[in-house]
Amino acid sequence: MEFTGIDNESALLSISDQELDPIIKILKVTLVELQYEYSTRTGFYERETEALIKKLESAPDKNKISITNQEILNLRQNLVEVLFGIGIIDFNSQFNLSREGVQALFEMIDRYGTQHGAWD
Repeated sequence: MEFTGIDNESALLSISDQELDPIIKILKVTLVELQYEYSTRTGFYERETEALIKKLESAPDKNKISITNQEILNLRQNLVEVLFGIGIIDFNSQFNLSREGVQALFEMIDRYGTQHGAWD
């Protein structure tokens, strides 16, 4: 998985199906777990997550997905919830990705966002 900056507002996400599947599962789990809360401490919003799931699932070329900084932030917020907010016991069975893999994904997204001003 790799982000390539397109401009100040978006990036190109290059991702394999094996990498995309756990991300979609993570987004769906946080959506179900947090659907009755208006927002959490990380600023989770249901509609944004629903739209991101739909975008990722319906992308014509799943290996190259144009994604906005706001969507990258939403993904980061969902990862924070999965890692620190929701009590996930078995990451492998839930997402086909270890806790360490989810942590590494979070760190990669956080690094990209920090380096490219996505959180500003």
